[in-house]
Amino acid sequence: MLDINTKIGTVFPVKDLKEQFGMTSLTPKASLDDGTSVLLECKGLSMRWKSEISFTYRYKVTRLKIRPVSIHINRMNRLDSNAMILRKKPGGFFEYMGIADIGVSHIEGGKNHYDLNITIVGEGIIRQEEPQTEDPAVKTIRQKYGYVDPKTREHLVKTFYRDPDVNRYAKSLAAGKCELCGKPAPFTDLEGNPYLETHHVKWLSRGGTDTIDNVVALCPNCHSRMHVLDDNEDVLKLTDILLNR
Repeated sequence: MLDINTKIGTVFPVKDLKEQFGMTSLTPKASLDDGTSVLLECKGLSMRWKSEISFTYRYKVTRLKIRPVSIHINRMNRLDSNAMILRKKPGGFFEYMGIADIGVSHIEGGKNHYDLNITIVGEGIIRQEEPQTEDPAVKTIRQKYGYVDPKTREHLVKTFYRDPDVNRYAKSLAAGKCELCGKPAPFTDLEGNPYLETHHVKWLSRGGTDTIDNVVALCPNCHSRMHVLDDNEDVLKLTDILLNR
């Protein structure tokens, strides 16, 4: 059975992993009983191994289905910082490769893909026992603050120009209510206007237009929902709203 004490190089039959994780067919992400994250090389997570301690997960971008890379990386980072890596082997087996720190993975962009470069950092996950005599106030501060002097990094981002008149008109049509959930705006801005965010039903990155027949006004929660889930039923609902204005 796979656990945090497993030695690098240990091989597991597919059927044993399915039984341990309660799967009828393997999925890329799993977790041990203690919550430790596990990444398995299978359909949906193809690992391009560059050495015995590093691999690349290539995320392809197509015209038909483009998701912002930030969303993709956030999904990876929903894992614990440490994740146990299992590499697919011939004959229906998986080899345990070690622990990778997903949180510090290096990201590279290509013409039609993004590469998430991941490196194995160790054999097991080290868990330190909490000091029994630690002052509660000190413990609170230690848990609250992660970086005293956080580093910075620069990103080159391409954005689309948006017509401010379309933005204002879409919000005025919504009359202070989210056009997806129907609830009032969660708060008003500094000028006293209901706070809503404009959303392009057909994303600009997918060839959508910045015109009033493609723009709706949503609350921040529903706007995030549209970009994270990209649910077809939500798209159809908003499309119907646009057609019936």
